[in-house]
Amino acid sequence: MPDLPPPRPSVLRLASPLRTVSALAGPVLAVPLLAMLALTGCVGAEAHYPSVAQRPVEREFDQTIPQAPAPPAAALPDAGLVQQATALRAEAVQADARFAERADEARRLVAAAHGSAPGSESWSKASVALASLDSARSDTALALGSLDALRIRAGVAAADSNSAAAQAGYAAVSEADSAVATVLGNEDAQIDMMRKAVDR
Repeated sequence: MPDLPPPRPSVLRLASPLRTVSALAGPVLAVPLLAMLALTGCVGAEAHYPSVAQRPVEREFDQTIPQAPAPPAAALPDAGLVQQATALRAEAVQADARFAERADEARRLVAAAHGSAPGSESWSKASVALASLDSARSDTALALGSLDALRIRAGVAAADSNSAAAQAGYAAVSEADSAVATVLGNEDAQIDMMRKAVDR
């Protein structure tokens, strides 16, 4: 009796696993596909963002914020005090101008008298020129003395009242007083230098 070939696998048995795999793969592939479609719909749809405009409640809050107080106005010194200091300073400026004119002539005469004997003509001319400088210097010193007295009075008034206006007045007088003191110091230095040149 001839040998019979082995039985062929059942088509039904082979087809069944394929259908099972296909059935499982279907839902798995469908999930990403549905997600992509959902995202595409979101992108295509018009986006809605919250408005950046100021809301009524925010405007009301801004109006309730207290404003910073304005800085106080600068205190003005007494006009009469400032006028006195200005006038005295102007007197000192005029006196210094006279001093400068006489100083040029005095330097020339002092240079000519350098090395001359006391009592000589050149020495006498130089001495007269230096005396003229002293006179101009005295006018500057007089203005400075008046400013010194005014400064003392302004300082006492500022200490007594302790007001900003009085302090401002004292500062104005002090500034003029210091300026005139500098002018007088420069005049004194010039006179001293010329006197030493004559005495050599």
